[in-house]
Amino acid sequence: MNDSKDLYYAIHAFEYSNSKTNKLYITDTFDFSLKTDYKNTFSTLVNNCGYLNQHIDVLKLINVSIEKQK
Repeated sequence: MNDSKDLYYAIHAFEYSNSKTNKLYITDTFDFSLKTDYKNTFSTLVNNCGYLNQHIDVLKLINVSIEKQK
């Protein structure tokens, strides 16, 4: 696992494309999904707390777009 806890919770499913100009595009939404199968109780509680806060508009969705030149 990466040392960044934000990355652990953030990117689980994303879209990507590879253009003919050798650029890689990754798009995602930084959000929380209700998930109850993390390997430990603390991670599950943190994630689900984020999920609940997102649905009462305490946390806002963040659109992420990454462009990488090969």
